[in-house]
Amino acid sequence: MKKTRIQLDLSPKAVALLDELKAKTEATSYAEVIRNAIKLYDGIIEEGGEDARLVVKREDGTTAILRLFI
Repeated sequence: MKKTRIQLDLSPKAVALLDELKAKTEATSYAEVIRNAIKLYDGIIEEGGEDARLVVKREDGTTAILRLFI
């Protein structure tokens, strides 16, 4: 599989969030976090388009609705 290197300029806040996501998901690299985020984003677009909402159901039965495109 051919790979392409991409360079990103991120704000300090975005880098901190990327660090947190890497730790929370136990990802081995920033690239893994970004690949997983791209897969999730693609799945949401495929399922619902730009007017989609993501519903998160917690183990206690409560839910949260996330608006992705504001």
